[in-house]
Amino acid sequence: KNLSDGETSMVFQFESQLMQRIIKKVQPKSIEDLSCITALARPGSLDSGLTEQYIRRRNGDEDITSLVKGTEQYMEDTLQLPIYQENIMQISRVMAGFSGSEADTLRKYIGKKDPEKLKAERNHFKDGALKNGYTEQFADEIFDIFEKFGSYGFNKSHAVSYAMIAYKMAFLKTHFYSYFMLSLLSNVINNETKTSIYISKLRSKNIKVLSPDINVSNIFYTIKDGNIYAPNR
Repeated sequence: KNLSDGETSMVFQFESQLMQRIIKKVQPKSIEDLSCITALARPGSLDSGLTEQYIRRRNGDEDITSLVKGTEQYMEDTLQLPIYQENIMQISRVMAGFSGSEADTLRKYIGKKDPEKLKAERNHFKDGALKNGYTEQFADEIFDIFEKFGSYGFNKSHAVSYAMIAYKMAFLKTHFYSYFMLSLLSNVINNETKTSIYISKLRSKNIKVLSPDINVSNIFYTIKDGNIYAPNR
């Protein structure tokens, strides 16, 4: 619930105002949803309009229809939108008959944005699509989406990994706040700005941050009886 409410400060990958805006509109209910949000906040999805389209579909303001018939099974978690690199590969295999190797090559070239190689890949994609009964116009429209997405699109394994870390951090922040903050403080010992911010957050929740105590403190922040002690350095 805290994530859905935009309470994402100090949560890996979800701290920015952009992430907070997207997460409040999507109202995630699962790791898969958080994974999608991670990918939707990248330039590829934002520039191609896929982010806003996903939000509309999520909120029932747009019908969920497949981009290319035959790819439905691959994109159930993305509401039938190609927001992962793997989705581009799946579409190219279904629509243009690409092999797994050819689909991966397309993915690489889109990411590198090499004009000559992209032109060759577009022609290759169109040739395959025409053989499978698609029009040249539709093939160009799909490839245009690929190119826009290529400005920076996530692969699914990357997005899921980020989502897992974010979920764990949000869980710890919600249920074990003092220990969560203790860990953050110990990780920014040499950063006065972040240390000051974290101590202010603790004090706002009436959690004391005390000076070093020779009987309690060590080289990191420590906790005893609900109080946090500064490192003994």
